[in-house]
Amino acid sequence: MGESGSALPRGRARVMLVEDESATAAALRKSLARLGYQVAASVPSGEEALTAARRHRVDVVLMDARLQGDAKELREAADAPVIYLGAAEPEALDGAREGGSHGSIARPFEEKDLRAAIETALRDSAARREREAEGTGESRERHLQEVIDHSPALVYMKDLQGRYTLANREFERVFRTRRADLRGKVDREALPLELRDALQADDERVLREGTPLQARVQLPGDEGPHDYVALRFPLLDAAGRLDGVYGVFTDITEMTRAEAALRQTEARYRMIAESSTDVITLTAADGVLRYVSPASRRLLGYEPSELVGISGLAIIHPDDADRVRATPTPPPQEGIAPPITFRARKKSGEYVWVEASLRAIEEPISGEGPLVLAVARDVTERRRVEEEVLRLNQELERRVDEKTRLLSVANRELESVVQTVSHDLRAPIRGISQLADALREDYPLSLPPEGSSLVDRIQAASRQLSDLVNELMSFAQSRKVELRKAPVDLSALAEDVLAALRRAEPERDMEARVTPGLVAQGDAPLLRLVLENLIGNAWKFTRGRKHAIIEFGSVLGANGEVEYHVRDNGAGFDMAAAGRLFEPFQRLHPSRDYPGTGLGLSSVRRIVERHGGRVWAEGRVGEGATFHFTL
Repeated sequence: MGESGSALPRGRARVMLVEDESATAAALRKSLARLGYQVAASVPSGEEALTAARRHRVDVVLMDARLQGDAKELREAADAPVIYLGAAEPEALDGAREGGSHGSIARPFEEKDLRAAIETALRDSAARREREAEGTGESRERHLQEVIDHSPALVYMKDLQGRYTLANREFERVFRTRRADLRGKVDREALPLELRDALQADDERVLREGTPLQARVQLPGDEGPHDYVALRFPLLDAAGRLDGVYGVFTDITEMTRAEAALRQTEARYRMIAESSTDVITLTAADGVLRYVSPASRRLLGYEPSELVGISGLAIIHPDDADRVRATPTPPPQEGIAPPITFRARKKSGEYVWVEASLRAIEEPISGEGPLVLAVARDVTERRRVEEEVLRLNQELERRVDEKTRLLSVANRELESVVQTVSHDLRAPIRGISQLADALREDYPLSLPPEGSSLVDRIQAASRQLSDLVNELMSFAQSRKVELRKAPVDLSALAEDVLAALRRAEPERDMEARVTPGLVAQGDAPLLRLVLENLIGNAWKFTRGRKHAIIEFGSVLGANGEVEYHVRDNGAGFDMAAAGRLFEPFQRLHPSRDYPGTGLGLSSVRRIVERHGGRVWAEGRVGEGATFHFTL
C-alpha cells in the first residue's frame, strides 16, 4: 500500500467503479481484485454512483471521464477522492480535474498505474483527514472553553499529575487567578494555602480511586463564605484509561439561605399552629387527615397522632356528615370559604359544636393536589347562648303578639267610646247653642246686660265644645286612616293653608316665606292636616305681633335626611316644657289668650310617626318658635 503508514491497508481499501462499458468494467474489477482492493460497488452512470456513494462506505472512486457526472458532488457524497479513467481528448481530462477529480489514468489501463493512482489518492485523503481532525480538535477545545466560560458553575480539569489543563472564568473569579498562569501547574504552585485544601485532597482521591465524588465545600466570597456542591469525575481516554479529573463546583449559597429561611418559617408557623387554642388540620383530597395540631387534646381529647391518617368525616356527627361533605372548598386563589358549623365527636363519645373555616392550599411537593386547611374552634357555649336567645326571642314575640292583640282590642274599644261620646255629645251641644240663639232672638229687649253676657258665654262654650269633639274625631281618624303615599307638593299645601288664614283675617299684617318646590312622599290629606296645625299655631301665636312672619322651608340634616320646619316670630315657649308640647290636652299658654283644644300637635306627631319620621320643637319665650319634622 505504499510507504505512508497513514494510507489504508490494501485489503481494507474499498473502491467504487463507475464505468458503462461492461467489458472494461469487468477487466477493471479483476485488476482491482488482483491488486488487493475490494470493489464496494460497480455502476454504469454518475446518477447511480451518487446513490451508491450514499449507501456504501467508499475509500476511492474510479469514474469514466466520458460519463456525465459531477466529480465534486460525487466526492462530497462518498467523502472519498475521485480518479477519472482516461478520455479520448486531453482537454476532457483537464476539465475533469477542474470539476473536482483527484487525478486521472490514461488508457490503456496498466495495473501499476492503477495502483499508483489509488495509493496516491489514499495517502492524500488520509493526510487531509488528519489535518481536518487537528482543526476539529482545536475548534472543539475553543467551543468547550466558550461553553464552560458561560457556565455559572466553577469548572476545571487536571491531568494525572494534578496539573491544571483547563479552567473557566468563574474559577478565575473565585480563586483570584488567571488560567494562563494556572495551566500546567499543581495546586501548591497556583493557589494559596487556605484555598488549596478545598481542591487537592478530593481531587487526589478521585485520581487514586477512579470513581466520582460529591462533597460540600465552602469558599470565600466578596460578601462572606459561599457554599458549593463539588462534583469530581474521573476523565478517561479513548482506551478507557484514567486520564485526569474534571471538577464542577455549583454555588448553592442562595439555595442554602432559602432552605434555612424555609426551615425558620416552617418552625415559626408550626409554633403558631401548635400554640393556637383552635384545632388546625390539613386534609388531603381523599378526606384523610394529614396534620392535626395539639389543640385536639383540649377540644376533642385525642392526641394528634390518633387522628392523623383517618378520615375527618369519621369524627363528625352522622346527621352533619353529608352537609360537611357537600360543602365546597373554593380554589386557593379565591380565599377562605364561609364558616361551617357541625358536631364533632370527642374521644369520650360526647359531641361538641365546632365552627370551621376552610381554605384550599397548594401542596406541590407530594403531588397529591391541593390540601384543605381547616381552623376549628369550640362554639358549644355560643351555640347554647344562641339557642337561649332564640327561645327568648320567640317568647318575646309571643308576648308582643299578645300585647298587640290586647292593645288592638283597647284601641277599638277607645275608638268606639270616642265615636259614641262624640256622637252623643253633638246633639246636646247643638241644642245648647240653639237654645242660646232662641233666647237672644225671643227676648232681645228684655234681657239685661248681664243676661246677654251669659248667653254669649254659653254660645262660646258650645262652640269650644263642638271644636273639641271635632278634634277628638280627627285625632282618632289620624291613626286609623290608611296611608296612600304619593308625591306631595308641600310648598303648595303651605300656600293654600296661608291663603285660607288670610281670607279669615284679612286685616292681619303677616309676611309669609314659603320655599318653593318642596316635594315629599306621603299621604296628601294627612300632610295637609300637619301643615294646617303647625301653620295655624304660628298664625295664632303671632297675633300679638304688629308684623308677623311665618316661614316654611327645609334643610339637609347631619344624617342626610330632609328636615322641614315651620318658623314664626310669635309668643314662643319655655324649652323646659317642650316635652309636653305633643301630648294630648297639654297647653303651655292660657286658653283665654290663645284658644284651642290641645290636640293639634298630638295629631301632628301621630301623622309624622306614621310616615316614619319624627317631630320636635325649639323656642324662646317672646322670640318665636320653630317646629321641625321629617318624613
